[in-house]
Amino acid sequence: MDLSENSFEGQIPDVFGKLNKLTTLTLDSCNFSGQVPLTMFNLTQLRELDLSYNRLEGRLPNHVTQLQLL
Repeated sequence: MDLSENSFEGQIPDVFGKLNKLTTLTLDSCNFSGQVPLTMFNLTQLRELDLSYNRLEGRLPNHVTQLQLL
């Protein structure tokens, strides 16, 4: 799913974490801010994840190890 270069604002919505069949998620240049929501780590089928060129902050939690296909 490619939603790059949109004019979103605020945090990445938790709803993305419910799309657990996704293999690709591209959210670059979307103007997202804050931390990556923990629900994103439910996407265990992801092979590609692009969150570049946003205003995200903080450290990635240990849950990132659940994304073993990245």
